[in-house]
Amino acid sequence: MQTITLVAKSNPKRPGTKCHAWFDLYSTGMTVAEYHALIQPLGGNGAAAVKWDAERGFITLSGEPEKLPSAPRAKKSDSTSPAAEVVAKVDSVGVKSREELIRQVAAEKGVPVSKETESQLQAE
Repeated sequence: MQTITLVAKSNPKRPGTKCHAWFDLYSTGMTVAEYHALIQPLGGNGAAAVKWDAERGFITLSGEPEKLPSAPRAKKSDSTSPAAEVVAKVDSVGVKSREELIRQVAAEKGVPVSKETESQLQAE
């Protein structure tokens, strides 16, 4: 199981993009599987995002790599703001906080929330 450590002091992604919104969902101590399960319903591919961000030094990974299910391709939208799509998706599932979204998506996907993520969520 690979664990994510957030290295970037601020979000390096361009504001208003899906990637910017997805990057905000990283937590130090979160597993790659948790992140993948979190952004997959929002149209993202956690494995690809993690690989990209690790290659650029925005995050680091520790532990053994894990096999993740493939993410479905994101559908094209008429929305002018990709971040608006993410916000709309979050609103549509009826969550009020990042913590609630992480817990709900993890429960739906059957992915356990790691101890590190759980302690960080309780501290927020």
